[in-house]
Amino acid sequence: MAIPKKMTAAVLYGFEDVRVVERDVPLPGPEEALIKIESCAICGGDIKIISRGMPKQPPFGEFIIGHEYAGIVAAIGETVTEFKIGDRVTVEVHKGCGRCKNCLAGKYTACLNFGDTSKGHRANGFTTNGGFAEYAVNHVNTLSRIPDSISFDEATIITNAGTPLYGIDRAGGYIAGDSVVVIGPGAIGLMAVQCSRALGAKQVILTGTRKERLELGRKLGATDTVNVKEENAVARVKELTGGYGADLMLVAAGGEKTLQQALEMCCRGGNITLLAHFDDPVTVDIGLAVRHGINIYTVRGVIPMLTLGIPGDPITAILLGALMLQGLVPGPLLFQNSPDFVYSLFWAFFFANILNLILTFSTIKIWVRILKVPKRILLPIILALCVVGSFALRGNFFDTWVMLFFGVLSYFMKKYGFPVVPMLLAIILGPNLEEHLRMSLVISQGDPMVFITKPISLILFFLQWFHLWDRLSVRSSRPD
Repeated sequence: MAIPKKMTAAVLYGFEDVRVVERDVPLPGPEEALIKIESCAICGGDIKIISRGMPKQPPFGEFIIGHEYAGIVAAIGETVTEFKIGDRVTVEVHKGCGRCKNCLAGKYTACLNFGDTSKGHRANGFTTNGGFAEYAVNHVNTLSRIPDSISFDEATIITNAGTPLYGIDRAGGYIAGDSVVVIGPGAIGLMAVQCSRALGAKQVILTGTRKERLELGRKLGATDTVNVKEENAVARVKELTGGYGADLMLVAAGGEKTLQQALEMCCRGGNITLLAHFDDPVTVDIGLAVRHGINIYTVRGVIPMLTLGIPGDPITAILLGALMLQGLVPGPLLFQNSPDFVYSLFWAFFFANILNLILTFSTIKIWVRILKVPKRILLPIILALCVVGSFALRGNFFDTWVMLFFGVLSYFMKKYGFPVVPMLLAIILGPNLEEHLRMSLVISQGDPMVFITKPISLILFFLQWFHLWDRLSVRSSRPD
């Protein structure tokens, strides 16, 4: 492929001053590829760069903007074997430094050396030159092949799809048939609608202010739309979800009120993922998240349960209890004290994800069809399978009655706003609790008053009853 020495590029000379000028064609480094750009999309981030700039951007007069582009590999560095000349590719913005602790943990979009090209970080179109040009250089880690069935124009928005998909993953995903609310019908929000629908959400509600965008959202898969200028968005979402609120909130608009709306729209025990950038500080009732057990995630950092021993959601709380039951204490020393276990766990997760991927692609259409079955038919079938399964485990009707008891109990706990996870943890940690209870009674010579005579015991005792009273009071005084 013949490569010219000069190219045209859109260069930012100052705020609101973009000029199409001639520039030298860049040369790829040992781990890089030169891309002949066929298409480059315009993102809201580009508008912000043009109008007010971004941190760590190159100097005016040198900075080639644009970060959502696709094209053909025109040349490769001497060590590149992953791609060949002629490959059709699309790009990812971030290439982490590969040496800071975040990059080593896989969180390269939160690289601690952001903007420091001397240490290897690149964010094309933000901290280094981008794609509003005929050619651009990319590290091989930021390239992905695209099939012939995807046009270059379509490939430019793959990055947009990655944002909501990663946001859904950060929140732990959701169960097929759950409800998802997307706030903001911009490019990311509309992509979030499509992704949520494709991943089996039964109800995808899109909220926004622009009528034409909401109509487009319906064409792309939204089951319901809410124009916040014409009706109370929170009340309408609650109405559409049977009064409970959404299982997952995807916030794709960084407005002053959007996070508060998300907190009020989310159901108890639900999840919120922030996809949007918030340019200005916002004030919210964070106590609402605490009272309702709502988890808030971003598409940046993560606090892993294994390394800190802090469960950030119900799933990790159950995993934490299971580990403690086996005598393993999550935290920084887990990797030092139990390396064999940690590596085994990682491999188990690795193969489980591969199996999950295979099952997802092979059965997703079947499950989507099953979800269309009316509940009056589906729920009795599920109940029958649960009864048969619980009995078949040991051939004991007692197990079946236990299953039915906890099913009814969980229903009322969810109905009255009590989280189910603490009950599951109690069951998991029950044997350990029983052992320590016996030891305490032996030490106190059978006197149960030891549990309410010690100061710490009294504090825990009253906290438990206060929590119970508080939840019942909240339930009786508030309709949600």
